[in-house]
Amino acid sequence: MLIAWATPFNYRSAIGKFSRAVAEELEHRGHEVAMVRLETGPELDLAPLATKLPVVSAHEVDIDSFDEVVVNFGNHAPYHSQCLSILARRPPLGIFHDAEFRDFEWGLRQRHRIDIPRLIGISDNGELPSEDELVAPEGRPLLGSLAAMCWGAVIHGPHYQRAVADYCAGPVETIPLCYPDPGNGAGSAKPTPGRRVTIFGVISEHKQPRRVMRAIAKLEKRLGPIELHLAGAIEEPYRARLLQEAKELRIQPPCFHGYVSDENLQQLIENSHAVCVLRFPVTEGGSASLATALYRQRPLIIADIASYAMVPDDMAFKVSYSDDADDVAEALSQIFDDASGAEARATRARHWAEGRLSADSYVNALLPLLRKSHPSASLARLARDLVPAITNPSGQVIKSVVPDVSEVLEWMNSSQAP
Repeated sequence: MLIAWATPFNYRSAIGKFSRAVAEELEHRGHEVAMVRLETGPELDLAPLATKLPVVSAHEVDIDSFDEVVVNFGNHAPYHSQCLSILARRPPLGIFHDAEFRDFEWGLRQRHRIDIPRLIGISDNGELPSEDELVAPEGRPLLGSLAAMCWGAVIHGPHYQRAVADYCAGPVETIPLCYPDPGNGAGSAKPTPGRRVTIFGVISEHKQPRRVMRAIAKLEKRLGPIELHLAGAIEEPYRARLLQEAKELRIQPPCFHGYVSDENLQQLIENSHAVCVLRFPVTEGGSASLATALYRQRPLIIADIASYAMVPDDMAFKVSYSDDADDVAEALSQIFDDASGAEARATRARHWAEGRLSADSYVNALLPLLRKSHPSASLARLARDLVPAITNPSGQVIKSVVPDVSEVLEWMNSSQAP
C-alpha cells in the first residue's frame, strides 16, 4: 500500500514524533509511506525529524497518486495549515489529535485569511452532548465540519467520539495515542533526597500548577518543605502570578526551568518523587505528556477523565477533573507516605505503556481500517464531484438543493453498509 502520511514533521512537533513512529512501523510491515508536511511559513523551514522515509511539502505532492491518504489534524495552524489543501483535493482518513479546533481556525484566519466552511445545518442540531463528552458546544460545529470532510476518522479518547461520529459518514475508531519513549530508558537516575513534584510542558493555567501549589501548602505543615519544579515555557505575567501565590500560601517558590531538552527533561522527571499531568479543560485527544511521564517510571497524578482515564487505576493516582486541591494533597500524601507502593505503581505503569502506547499496537489497530474498502470513501469523492451542481457561479451553495443531494448520498451510504 502506498500511503501519504500528512503531518507536521519538524523536530519540535509531538505529532511529528508520533507520525514518524507509526509511519516507520508501517514501512517495516512492507508499506510505502511518504511524510507530507503540513506546516506553512517559518514552521515549514524548521528542520525535519530524522527519517529514511521520503519527506515532501503538501503543496508539492500529487495526492491522487497514493492508495491512501492519512491527515493528522491538530489545533495549531502554523503546524497544520496545509491540511486544507489536501481536504480540497481528496477525502482522507483523519486522525484527530484534538477535540477543539477554534485556535486552529483563528490561526488560519490570522496567517492566511482563510475560514473553514461549516457543514450546512450543523449548528441546528439540538441534541445535547452525552455526559462523557468534553467538546465545548461552541467548538462542536467546527470539529464536526472537519470530520465530515473525511471518509473515516481515528480518535485517541472516548471524550469526543460522539462529536466526530455524528458527522463523519464512515467508521470512527478509538485507538490510544502511540508515542515513542523519548528517553534513554527508565531508572537511569534515582530521585533526589527530599520531596520533589514536577509539572512539565507549556506552563499555563491549563496545567493546574496553582491547584498543585495549594495541595503542597496543605501538606507542608506535616511533611516539611516540598519542591515544585515547572519545566517548560511560561509567560512572564503568569510566572509572576505563581510567585505571588506561593508567597501568599507560605510555600517555597516554584523552580522554573524554562524550555528543556528531551535529555534534561528525562533527568528532571526521574529525579522527581511525583509527577502531575493535569489539564483543565481537556481539549486534546491523547496526551504526549502522559506517555512521556509513564515511560519515566515515576509516581503519576492524573485526572480520571478522557484519555487519562484509560490508564488502569492501579498504575496512577487519579484525582477529580476539577480545581479541587484536597484530592491532589491526598494523592501526594499517599506517594510520600508509601514510597515503595508508589514505585510499584510506577513500574506497572511503564510496562503497560510500553505495550499499549507502542507503534506496533497502534498499527495493529490502524491497518484493518486502511485495508478495508469503505463505501464512505467513494461517496466522499462523489460528493466532491457534485459540488459544481449545487453551487452558483459565485461558489456559494444553493441551499435548496442540498437536502435532496444529501438524502441521495445518505441512501447510498446506508444501502452499501455491511
